[in-house]
Parts: sequence; structure tokens; C-alpha cells
Amino acid sequence: LEALGSLLQERTRPSLVFAHFRQSAQLAAETARGQGKTAGGLHGGVPLEERQRLVDSFQAGELDVLAGTFGVMAEGLTLTAADLVVFLERSPRLLYNFQAERRVQRFGQERPCLRVDLVARGTVDERLLERLAAKGEVEAGIVEALELL
Repeated sequence: LEALGSLLQERTRPSLVFAHFRQSAQLAAETARGQGKTAGGLHGGVPLEERQRLVDSFQAGELDVLAGTFGVMAEGLTLTAADLVVFLERSPRLLYNFQAERRVQRFGQERPCLRVDLVARGTVDERLLERLAAKGEVEAGIVEALELL
């Protein structure tokens, strides 16, 4: 969270923060507010109407940071106001991570986008990132083999 705070402190453009756990997403939004940013949090406990209001506010430039869980933010949303995606945690499901990144890289995005993984050394998250990279290589090999058929 300290690294996230430092990263967000320097930001002048809207940013997305993804987390696997609800509490992590809430802490990310609180961290952003602690840096003087306007921030919203999206997770399964937020009513649907409020979710849409937060997404609309983010897209309109009224929120600096939108932090949320994969279950709520990884699919079906266009969040092109952001050009930075921060992963406070990664999902063990490779597809969720891919979909989360694609929230900002959609039709209408006019800026290059940056992805940042915040991972502490010697943690389960570090090993998870290594396993996800290996899974990605295997999946890429399968797709390549199928294309040759």
C-alpha cells in the first residue's frame, strides 16, 4: 500500500487499481484518498446502481482512482479514462488478469497504457506471478500450434 500511495501521489491522470480481495480494494481506495485523490471502490458489496454511478464518475473525470475486485471490474466495463492499471494483487485465473488489463485498452482509448504489478519479494504473490507467466507461455504455445494446423 505504501508503494501504491507513492505511485498515485505522482499521478495526474486517472488510474485503475485491481485487487483479488474486497478488503484490498477498499484499502487501495483509502490509500488513494490519503494521497489527496478522489477515489471510488467497486466490489461485490456495492449495489448495482452505485457501481454504475462510480463507473460513470470515473469516465467523466470526476474520480482520480477507481479500485475494485476482479469479480466486479474485470468484465463488461469500459474504463478508458485511465491509462494506468495497477495490480495490487493478481487473480490466479490468467483470463481475469487479461480481461482486467483490457478495461483500459478498448475502442476509444487515445493514450498508451501502462500496467504495474506491485509485488512484495518472498511472498505468495511473487510465486503466483511466476506461475501466471508460465501459464501464459503454455497457452501461447497451444494457440501457436493450433494456428499451424
